Amino acid sequence: MDAGQGQTWFNEVIDAWHAALIIPVFSIGNNGSYFCNSANYPGDYNVISVGSTDENEVLSWFSSVGPTLHGNLKPEVVAPGHDILSATHTADDAYELMSGTSFACPHVSGLVALLLSRNPNLTFGEAKDILIRNTDKNLGSTGRVCGGIPDTEYPNHVFGNGRANALKCVRALAVQMKQRS
Repeated sequence: MDAGQGQTWFNEVIDAWHAALIIPVFSIGNNGSYFCNSANYPGDYNVISVGSTDENEVLSWFSSVGPTLHGNLKPEVVAPGHDILSATHTADDAYELMSGTSFACPHVSGLVALLLSRNPNLTFGEAKDILIRNTDKNLGSTGRVCGGIPDTEYPNHVFGNGRANALKCVRALAVQMKQRS
């Protein structure tokens, strides 16, 4: 759903989701081609945006990166999205390897759902905070410096805060819930 940069047509829907306590998670887009400032809408808006890594923990060549047109850090996190075994429409039992930030985004959407299953009252800000504070940062450098920040310094506009890690996030939420009780 790459819609370009600086768009606004989906903002009212995303804002309504926030008001309804729905946590929006979007892919950052597939216009990266190793160029900075390629973060796409609506991933460049007030959502948790997700970029793609490959099997070597390097940013996928297609994954869009920030900063946004307004200088914001995007994506927030990355997840596996290159050569993901996926069902295809050709037959009931047909699968193929597919790539795109749309294949990385479900990892993070599922992680947010997992967090919400433990704490249904988790807000967007709380979920985002848990997600970005519990990432893995042992990712392979692309050598890119976007927005003046090298991709080896976190957070950055290439990997965001790092690769999403479900186990770390769930453990952090458990500690947080225990401290509040």
